[in-house]
Amino acid sequence: MQYYVGKNGQQLGPLGGEQIKARVAAGEFNTSDLIWSEGMTAWEPISTIFNNPYMPSAVLGASPYLAALQGQRLAGRGERLAAVILNQLFTLLTMVPGGILVWLGFNASVNTDNLNGMQIAGIGLSGLLMIGLLIYQLTLYLKTGQTLGKKFMGVKVVTFTDGSLPGFGSIIGLREILPYIIALVPLLGAIFSIVDICFIFREDQRCIHDLMANTKVVVA
Repeated sequence: MQYYVGKNGQQLGPLGGEQIKARVAAGEFNTSDLIWSEGMTAWEPISTIFNNPYMPSAVLGASPYLAALQGQRLAGRGERLAAVILNQLFTLLTMVPGGILVWLGFNASVNTDNLNGMQIAGIGLSGLLMIGLLIYQLTLYLKTGQTLGKKFMGVKVVTFTDGSLPGFGSIIGLREILPYIIALVPLLGAIFSIVDICFIFREDQRCIHDLMANTKVVVA
């Protein structure tokens, strides 16, 4: 059955019942929002039609909660952790060639108080490689929802409600930059980072940065 939802003066739909449950779970709809379908004599609150879909017992059985009606399967917690570790490893690898040059320059230098040409070249090379990796990662992320680590692990980031590819503001701004800025705040940042990681143990496996950006990580 298809429904229409009244939200902020707009009529949204038609939407299936499973889609509505998922949007309630994501916080996009309130259970007090009105809903109507053909055959109904009046608009009714969502909670009346779906028996409190915000409760876990109702929401966990809705396929959009885990798969967004796209046949998608949530990525495992181990896969997500491995993707993060791989991304860090790729960043470290960009520093290796330059680091070797700096080390060789240090051993070849008589005056250790000043940088020699080989050391400067090493630092510059590391900087260029890191910038190149960052540009490639951002491009890949925006086009596919995958960083290199996620690509190697066969997972990707999608919009929670419909499984589509998130836009720049969501996937970069809300999911990456904003959490990074919060993490820089003394004390609060440390607490946020720990809680953010712990949220992976929710039933929907969405960390705080996923909730902020309305995203989830699924098998690619």
